[in-house]
Amino acid sequence: MKLKSALILTVVLAACQISSQAATLVAYTFTGGSVTPSTEATFVNGSDVTFTGTATGGPTVADTLFMSGVNQGTATHYFTFNLQADSGYQLTLNQVSLDYGRTHNNGPTQYSLRVSTDGFSSHTELSAGSVTGDTFPLGTLNPSLTLTGITGVVEFRMYYWNAGAANRGGLIDNVLVDGTVSAIPEPSTYALLGLGLGALWWLRRKRV
Repeated sequence: MKLKSALILTVVLAACQISSQAATLVAYTFTGGSVTPSTEATFVNGSDVTFTGTATGGPTVADTLFMSGVNQGTATHYFTFNLQADSGYQLTLNQVSLDYGRTHNNGPTQYSLRVSTDGFSSHTELSAGSVTGDTFPLGTLNPSLTLTGITGVVEFRMYYWNAGAANRGGLIDNVLVDGTVSAIPEPSTYALLGLGLGALWWLRRKRV
């Protein structure tokens, strides 16, 4: 009887062994001006980092990404990147982080970090605030995320605005997204799990 239980338990545990990796899913360090991911987890694809402003006036800090032309009074220009799991896999996103700042006192005075899962809404920003000083980095943004079961593209945007001059902009560096990538269970996996649990229940009742 113990042997039967052990064998059935093995089946149940095997059914639960869905490939999973908890790690940095994608990261960008911009070394040498590169905008491609410096780190990509297995089964994860990250895009290049791009921006909607201009590059006039910078960058003035090595191995960072600079964007100017953000002297508008509203959030219209941003850095952007996205990530997606391979077919048959799904993402859980736990945290996004990046260094932020500016290199001139008349650079952008406002920032906002947003995500596509809520339509980049300014009402549910991941992080937002004022930019002061001219030393980079001014700080690190690292808001927590609770995004699970993602099989499509997720895009992040870092907005800067209200610069004092057209060629004054914002910087980002050390961008990373932490989370988990896991295989999407096949229907047969659930069937095997249910069969194993049912067999364990039957053996337990038989003992009583």
